[in-house]
Order: sequence, then structure tokens, then C-alpha cells
Amino acid sequence: MIGRLGLDKESDGRAPTAKEMSDYRSSLAKRRPAYYGRVAGYFASPATRSTDAQGRTLFHFAAMPKETVMVGDTDLSDHVAGDVLVDTSGNTPFLSEVRFHSTTPTRVKLIAKIDRFATTPRYRLLPYGKPVPMEFESEMSGSLLGKSGTIRTRITFSDYRRAGK
Repeated sequence: MIGRLGLDKESDGRAPTAKEMSDYRSSLAKRRPAYYGRVAGYFASPATRSTDAQGRTLFHFAAMPKETVMVGDTDLSDHVAGDVLVDTSGNTPFLSEVRFHSTTPTRVKLIAKIDRFATTPRYRLLPYGKPVPMEFESEMSGSLLGKSGTIRTRITFSDYRRAGK
């Protein structure tokens, strides 16, 4: 149960203790969950508009609003550009991709350096018109305590079911 709540401990199938639930609830304020609706806040910053090869509308943001891209408690937003692709091929326009990528190398707490950072969540519309995550890709390269390397992640989503039906 605790693992499902997003806590770092394993629960072995048991219900969380009162302290574990309290710790989890207090940690929620620090978390910045990714979700489709958050993208609306990006449009508070200046963007350029163009059309890509597939006819989708592309909004490019040279810098992201404060606290948009966080690594732990370090804000990378000043060093990250973003692109939002709007798919208008169907009856309902929707954001099909949101891409972030670093514009300059960045230090994180004097122990890490991010040389390159890119992340792309992709979305699709369900038959009843709700957007859902389809895929999430990210790549980060840099160094931590003098050791350099690259981390690549790809998460895919499937088996969508309408909640409550």
C-alpha cells in the first residue's frame, strides 16, 4: 500500500501506519506532479508560434516560468527551453507533446553538473476526448561527485480505463 502512495518504503502488502500516512501527506506539498493541465501555466511566458512538418502548431518558449523544471529542490527553469506541440488534426485540438531541453550546462548544489537535459511527455486523446499520457522520455547527462554519465528513461502507458465507469 505504501509503495502505491509514492513513499520510499516497501509495505509488504500491509496498510500504512499513522506516522507513514502523516509523513506522506506532509511531503505532498513539496512534490510537483506532472500532469496535462500544468502546461497552461507555461503560456504565461513569451512564446513564438510556428507549424511543424505534420501540420501541428508549435509554441516555442525560450525560457520556462519559475519552478517549471525542478531537479530535487533545484529550479532549472532559467536554463531550459520548451516546445509545446498542438495536434489540430481531429475535432478537438490537444497538446500531443511537451518537450523541454537544456540551453546551458547547470550546476546543482555544487556536487552535480547537468551538461544536457531533455524530456518529452507525449499525450493522446481517449475516445471520449480526455487527454492521457502515452509516453515519457528523458535523458540527462552530466557528472555527480566527479563521475560522469548519462541516464535515459522511457515510460509507456497503456490499458486506459475510464475511472468510475
